[in-house]
Amino acid sequence: MFLLLGIVKKNGILQVDYTNRLRATEGLSVQDAILEANRVRLRPILMTTLSIIAGLIPVAIGIGAGSEQRASIAVTIIGGQTCVCC
Repeated sequence: MFLLLGIVKKNGILQVDYTNRLRATEGLSVQDAILEANRVRLRPILMTTLSIIAGLIPVAIGIGAGSEQRASIAVTIIGGQTCVCC
């Protein structure tokens, strides 16, 4: 849960920071800055989310000693990231 919350929080902070930067440097209105920040930040957010999901798939289907515990954590994170992505 902490990993999921941390990633969502980081994405939100970066998006708000970029919005504020656009307002300060470009002089955009609030609505225009939000739309531009969302357009620019969407790809990095999706890339981070998809790389986490792709990296955890082998752990989620892994076999071996102790794999049950790691698999359940991986499935939880994959599910949470999938909900964030959609």
